[in-house]
Amino acid sequence: MNIGILRETKSPIDNRTPFIPSHCNYLIEKLNYKITVQPSPIRCYSDNDYLEAGCELLDDVSNCDIVFGIKEVKIDCLLPGLTYFIFSHTKKKQSHNRPLLQAILEKNITLCDYECLIGNDNKRLLGFGNWAGIVGAHNGLLEYGKRTGKYKLQAAHRLLDYNALKLEYKDIQLPKLKIAVTGSGRVADGALELLQYLKIKQLSIEQYANQTFNEPVFVHLYGETLYINKNDKTYDRGAFHAKPEDYTSTFKQVMPHTDLLINGVYWDTKIPRLFELNEVKSKDWRMYTIADISCDEGGSVPITLISTTIDKPTFGYDIDKKIVCQPYQKNTIDIMAVDNLPNELPRDASGFFGDRLIEFVLPQLLDPTSTIIYNATIAKGGELNIPFLYLSDYVLENAII
Repeated sequence: MNIGILRETKSPIDNRTPFIPSHCNYLIEKLNYKITVQPSPIRCYSDNDYLEAGCELLDDVSNCDIVFGIKEVKIDCLLPGLTYFIFSHTKKKQSHNRPLLQAILEKNITLCDYECLIGNDNKRLLGFGNWAGIVGAHNGLLEYGKRTGKYKLQAAHRLLDYNALKLEYKDIQLPKLKIAVTGSGRVADGALELLQYLKIKQLSIEQYANQTFNEPVFVHLYGETLYINKNDKTYDRGAFHAKPEDYTSTFKQVMPHTDLLINGVYWDTKIPRLFELNEVKSKDWRMYTIADISCDEGGSVPITLISTTIDKPTFGYDIDKKIVCQPYQKNTIDIMAVDNLPNELPRDASGFFGDRLIEFVLPQLLDPTSTIIYNATIAKGGELNIPFLYLSDYVLENAII
C-alpha cells in the first residue's frame, strides 16, 4: 500500500502526526508499505526523522492510495479523487465545516472520519482523550500551584514528552488539597492515570466529604455517583442517556470540600451542569482552580465562558461581575480551558494514535468487506455514504455551485 502523511494546515497549528517515524519504518521494512510525507516545519518530528525512517519527502501526495492527517484539511489543499483519513468534524453538522464537506463531495474524495471508526465493542477505536486528560490534570495542578504559590511546575508543552512531565514531580511535595475528578471516558481515565502515578489517595464520597487529610486526596465522580433522578433519587444508565433532563447533578455534595476540579464529563444542553452560576457565591465555596478539560463554553462548568490556548491556558472568572478577567486575583476563579490539550504532548499522543491505527485500522483497509471502514466513510464517489445520508440537508445549504 502507498500511503501519504499530510502536512497539517488547520489553524491554530496542530503539531501531531498520524504516524511517527518508528511506525513508518515498521510499515516500510516489515509490511512493504511505501510512505510519502509532506514536509512540515511544525510537526513534532522533523522531516529528517522521516527520511531516516525510509520515507519519501514530497509535497505531492496525489499518487498515494490513502492519505492520513489529523485535523481538517484546508479546502484549497484537497486533492481530487483521493481517500482521506482525518477528523473532519462534520458528523454533527458543524456549520464552520460545511464548506469542507461540500468541497469533498465536489472533488469526488473519499472521506473516512477517525471519530466514526467504531470497534465491535461499540467503542471508538481512535482518539486523543487519554492525553487530554493527562495534560489537563497536570495543568490543573500547575494552576493550583500558581494560585497558591506553594510549588512550581513547568507547562507540558515546554517538556519533551510524558516521561519529562512525570519528572517534574520528582522534587515537588504537593500540599494537602482535595481534588474532584468528573467523567467516565478516556479523558477522565487520563486524569486518573496521572493522579495515580503521583500516588494521590483516592477516597469514597463519604470520606472526601466528612474527613480531613494532611496530604492531597481525590474523589472520582461519574455515572451513578454524579447524577440522580430528580423524582426517585436513583440512577439508571439507559434512562439517563435517553432522558438526561430528568436527572440532576450530585456534585454539590463534594463541591464545598473541593480545592481543585478536574472536569472530564461529556456534556450537551440536556445534561445537568455540575453546578449553577449562583452557587459560586456560596459562603462554602473554596474551588478557586478549575481544569475544565471538557471545555464546553457555558456547559457542565457554567463559568467556562471562553476556551483558551496553550500559550495562555487560564482566564479568571470575576465572581461579582460574572465576566472574564485576569486570573490569580482575590475575587476570581481560575479556569484552564484549553481545547487542544493533546498538542502539549504531541510525541506521546501521536505515538499512541499511530499504534492503534496500525493495530486496528490498517488491517481493516485490506478487507474490502470491512463494516468498520464502511461505517466510518462519510463520503465516496461524490455522494454521502448511506450511514451519513442524514447530512444531506447540511451539505445542500449554501451549496457550492
